[in-house]
Amino acid sequence: MRTKRYTVAIAGLMPEIVTQSILIKIWEKAAKKVCASTGIYVNAWLNESYFLCGDKRGPELDGLTANFIIIWNPVEVESYEEFHEAFTQVVNGVRDILGNPYVWITIDDIEFYYFVKC
Repeated sequence: MRTKRYTVAIAGLMPEIVTQSILIKIWEKAAKKVCASTGIYVNAWLNESYFLCGDKRGPELDGLTANFIIIWNPVEVESYEEFHEAFTQVVNGVRDILGNPYVWITIDDIEFYYFVKC
């Protein structure tokens, strides 16, 4: 099926403070809050990487980067507009908890297939 994949990269995180388990709890907290008001839970895959930007953007962006991958599943949430609004609320909630760090988002059109466990 045709759908959208969102990639949310949050840069400049301090690994001595922001761990994977903290990032998971932060996403879950924001997603549960949005789900309570919209009925839409925004799932995500979390990957960690390291952003190297040198002097051009400033040393505060060098460091741990959290990459959240989100796929809109139209079978679960029929309305793209409703999903997108829920997604936006979750990302804003995560940013608020983390102190509004540098974030970039990409949205890609993709073909998405999945198989349920039998």
